[in-house]
Amino acid sequence: MDYKKWEFDNGAAEAYYWEIGVRVETKCKPGYSFEDEHFRKRGADNFTCDAPLNWRDMVLKNGETGQRPGACKPNCNSISVSDLPPGVEKVAGPGDGDLIKDGSETKVYFNTIYKFKCKDGQPNVDGRTEQMLICRGGADGYYDSSTTQIRAQVMSCSKKSCERIRDLKIGAQLVTQKYQCAINSDGKYTDGCKLAIRCKEGYYMAEAKYVNGQKIVCSGGTWVEEEKVKAAVSFKMAACQPGCKALREDNPFEMRNATFIGVGKPTKIYKHEECDYWVSGTIVETKCKDGFAFDDEDNRKRGQDKHICINGEWYDFAQNKSLGTRPGLCPPLCNAIDDRDLPTGVTITVNPANFDGVMKVGEKGYVYSGIQYKFNCIKGYQYASGKTEQTLICKGGDLKYYDAATGKNQATIDEATDIDINATIVSSNRVCANPISSSTVPEGCELHTKCHEETHYYENIDYSFGQKLICKGNVWVDQTGKVVVRSAIGKYTDDCKPGCKALTDSDMLNATYVQGPPVGSTLVHKNGETVIWSQGVVIVTQCKKLYARTEDDDRHNEPNSYICSAGNGWVNLRTNEAHQQPGQCEPMCVMPSLTTGTSFAQQLDDSLTLIVDHVRYVYSSIILRVKCDHGYELPKGGTYPNGEQQILCKGGNLGYYDIALGKSNVVPVACMKSGAPGCGLIKVSETNSEIVENGCELKDGLQNPGCKVVIKCKKGYYPDVTTVLEKSQQTLECKAGNDGWMDVKTQVKNTVAATCQPVCPELKNMDRIDVVQGPDEKDIVCLMFSC
Repeated sequence: MDYKKWEFDNGAAEAYYWEIGVRVETKCKPGYSFEDEHFRKRGADNFTCDAPLNWRDMVLKNGETGQRPGACKPNCNSISVSDLPPGVEKVAGPGDGDLIKDGSETKVYFNTIYKFKCKDGQPNVDGRTEQMLICRGGADGYYDSSTTQIRAQVMSCSKKSCERIRDLKIGAQLVTQKYQCAINSDGKYTDGCKLAIRCKEGYYMAEAKYVNGQKIVCSGGTWVEEEKVKAAVSFKMAACQPGCKALREDNPFEMRNATFIGVGKPTKIYKHEECDYWVSGTIVETKCKDGFAFDDEDNRKRGQDKHICINGEWYDFAQNKSLGTRPGLCPPLCNAIDDRDLPTGVTITVNPANFDGVMKVGEKGYVYSGIQYKFNCIKGYQYASGKTEQTLICKGGDLKYYDAATGKNQATIDEATDIDINATIVSSNRVCANPISSSTVPEGCELHTKCHEETHYYENIDYSFGQKLICKGNVWVDQTGKVVVRSAIGKYTDDCKPGCKALTDSDMLNATYVQGPPVGSTLVHKNGETVIWSQGVVIVTQCKKLYARTEDDDRHNEPNSYICSAGNGWVNLRTNEAHQQPGQCEPMCVMPSLTTGTSFAQQLDDSLTLIVDHVRYVYSSIILRVKCDHGYELPKGGTYPNGEQQILCKGGNLGYYDIALGKSNVVPVACMKSGAPGCGLIKVSETNSEIVENGCELKDGLQNPGCKVVIKCKKGYYPDVTTVLEKSQQTLECKAGNDGWMDVKTQVKNTVAATCQPVCPELKNMDRIDVVQGPDEKDIVCLMFSC
């Protein structure tokens, strides 16, 4: 047969094709036959793929098409004349050439037809005189062409029928002797139907004549025992008694591993079909043979078991339980594993010896069936298959130990491969997972190793993306074909050197280098896609303008120097603190101005603020507490505990965060006098800004309602209020009452006056130089529409 095994997918789901010219020859499995008579005689078919969607028959000379290989249909059991119900005769059926011998049984082909009729020509209880059955085979059996029923039986021609048997006794079951009996339209069994009452597993019939069950037949409308049909005596249903299956001494799953003690093997036995039973009340005592031990721990300590059969179940005297136990449960033992015999680099992580799981017989140790050992590699070793541990379970006897991962018995402890302590096996081929002999790795095993930490790297540039080890000719070679020799300390892989993960642009977003970053192949390495700097590299960084370190000591000692130290990450050379972040700088906040009647509840220490270009800034994470002076109150709608507003400096785009309101980019509240006839006096720095008043009159320290104030930033300064866009100025109008000052442009009430901050003019005529580092878009502002 030159059948080719490749298939072609045409893109449709589950649609595969063999190429034209492929020849296929098949034969039917047992219980099936070819539809075609020529193939039946030959015992096999033979087809060639001749054209799309067409198979050519190579058995017939004319090459008839329209068929396919493997057209096998299920057979049916033949219907013997001796099995026909009384009064039924066969009119038509298969010839001798259509019968199939299948061992001791006779079968007929698919679509074989039987025809039957009633001998007296009179209709039966269903009004029928004839029947045609067609073989459909398999689970469908025969098809009745009149009733359209599958699994149909030969009809009955009797005018009488028997009631269905329903009240079976405990432990009994009803089965057909050969074929399923037909049931008439009235729901009763047809005359001549043969049944058998048998016991379920765990039960037996005490009368010897019922070893194979009590056989009954429907005769003349009455159920009678088969051997008493002529006497026409109705039968009395035999009872099924509960018992325990007798345990055989030659059966490996019963008593082959144990011996009877005490009164010995029970002698009172009842047989039912293929099973022997001991009667309820039987007592059995056993002990295990050498090399075996009781499954139950208490019986192991006693050295024997004792059970009694009660209603078909074994009851353990010592354990006072009945489920899941029986006499002689003695699974085989396994030789205990001595940690002194472990392969190099392997250790026991779960040892039965630590919890009384090992039985000592003289100097030799054994473990019980089902006991587990777990193994792992010590640091610097790994399994060639890449797994993390191995579990062996004692099965005992010839099976020895079972490997839970491979599913194999007679398993042994896996060897470990010597690699660097900081390396790991990330992948391996299937050859590595095969069983290996002591201290060897299979030829063709290929391991891919890499340094497992992002802070380690292979110094060899060929191993930037890991080192491969291929077992070739009894030696390890790497991906370049170079033989890998075990190092002086027993490793096959290259050394994993320690370093620090290189700082990325996102790590240095708010900081700049004063010294660094490092360059060159001696200082810069790779572990896959990760860039690593060598141990001992020193970098110096400082925060960008308007950003500051999170630690107060670091803020006042800029710039800061750091060294890469193995295991400690970046270490601050001044403080000697490990695991630092050289580029961690947080944005600061401008010290806000307050309106009249509003003040800070705490005196800020100078160490918490920084003056840059005449502007005072607050460090990130500092909380300012704002309160109202005597005679002033918070605006309506504000809810603050203890009458204080607490704002947290988050800096950057978040500005100040109001802890009570849960909002960012807030300003200090403007406290007002109760029913105040005016607004608090606005005070600004004359250095940075100028103020122009219109219609304003100061009375009792308050500006009158309707007063308009224009705050303009001087040249070289810009307002910190983002809503001030036009001409770098802010216009405020006094609304008085509880509304305070209102920003005329945004219509926001209780607005705080803008603070003017210094800027530098944008550099022009830069076409002859390259900018190494410049401001971000967020750092550029437009003044007077000049950008």
